[in-house]
Amino acid sequence: MKKFILYLLLSSSVFANSNLEWQDDKAGFVLTFDDAVSYCQDLEIDGNSDWRLPNLSELTELSQRMSYKESNKPYYFWSSTVNKSFKVSAWFVSFSDDYQHFSIKTNKFNVKCVRGEIKKILYPVCKNSTPIKEVNL
Repeated sequence: MKKFILYLLLSSSVFANSNLEWQDDKAGFVLTFDDAVSYCQDLEIDGNSDWRLPNLSELTELSQRMSYKESNKPYYFWSSTVNKSFKVSAWFVSFSDDYQHFSIKTNKFNVKCVRGEIKKILYPVCKNSTPIKEVNL
């Protein structure tokens, strides 16, 4: 039963406190940053083609709601937030421990696309980030 509930949480869903719809879990599906951005922009599910890579704030909020904490894997997911000081890198979130850091864009991390109103970036506190150009919804 626990696995079934987790599956429901990981499938496309709209959270009660959010106007965002999240794509099915793609843990294990790893891409470079640029490929992740393209994948989300090209994604079409149930006639919806307005998918995008989430920014760091959106992804961190989702991570805090997900139950990866008991996993032995780090489950790193790309955000669309690019590092201001080191533009060849972008921010990612570990769903295992809500860890945020940046990595060179050629590294491969998991991908989870989102659609809906873009939330204001609240993370990271160090102010060393800037969102990539987002599609207006």
